[in-house]
Amino acid sequence: MDGFLVTSRARTAIDVARSGTFFQAVCVLDGAMHAGVPRSELESVLRRSVGRTGVATARAALAVADGKSESIGESLSRVLMLSFGDIPTPRLQQRFLNSAGDFLGRTDFDWDGVVVGEFDGYAKYIRYLRPGETTEQAYEREKWREQRLIREGGVAVVVRWNWKDLVQPERLRAVLVQALRTHGLMAAA
Repeated sequence: MDGFLVTSRARTAIDVARSGTFFQAVCVLDGAMHAGVPRSELESVLRRSVGRTGVATARAALAVADGKSESIGESLSRVLMLSFGDIPTPRLQQRFLNSAGDFLGRTDFDWDGVVVGEFDGYAKYIRYLRPGETTEQAYEREKWREQRLIREGGVAVVVRWNWKDLVQPERLRAVLVQALRTHGLMAAA
């Protein structure tokens, strides 16, 4: 590329996945798949990596990697949920429609259309600004989307978390457990 030898996106993703923790590996493989690297290419590179350091980590991470995660925050959220062991597996990027079939929104995480979860990294309010829109207007638009999901989409609650919650995973777990138990999607302890 531009006169430099480089590895393929699949090889690079597997090499990075092999060199980190399970959590890091899931995040990088989610990112690669979201960017369009087919799972089959990642599997092929992984098969050719047998005997190298970190292959077991990369293999375990690829087993749960999902290209539907749209950010590292969503990927880390999902792998934390997996690590808790008791949080039901959410659907990713679920689309919600009203009774007339009009699109209401898409959520990062969804549990049976009752509880939805949103990772709120600050970039959400910068990256997706519409022309001429301020950050405050984007925030207000997001709040209206949440209200439409509740009023018209049948959602009972929208649970939100951010980087501070991911750095202290017990906070994320507590928020999820409360919402899921309150709405009958997780058995009481």
